[in-house]
Amino acid sequence: MEDNPRVVGLQFDNHAAARDVATWLQHDGEWALAGSGADPAAITAHALAQEAAMGREFRLFMANFFRLIWGP
Repeated sequence: MEDNPRVVGLQFDNHAAARDVATWLQHDGEWALAGSGADPAAITAHALAQEAAMGREFRLFMANFFRLIWGP
């Protein structure tokens, strides 16, 4: 491994549940959204509406990732 100049990695953020989005907006929303015209309530509502689909996609992503790593 030490002689191999290549590095392979996987990075992602899988915890953007509506609760997390609301917390982020509560703590950093004023700064993050300044001048954007974005509505924090609409962002939180959208996150809530997408939560189930994100969970399904995350489970599929992880299943496919582990299948690639460990085989069928």
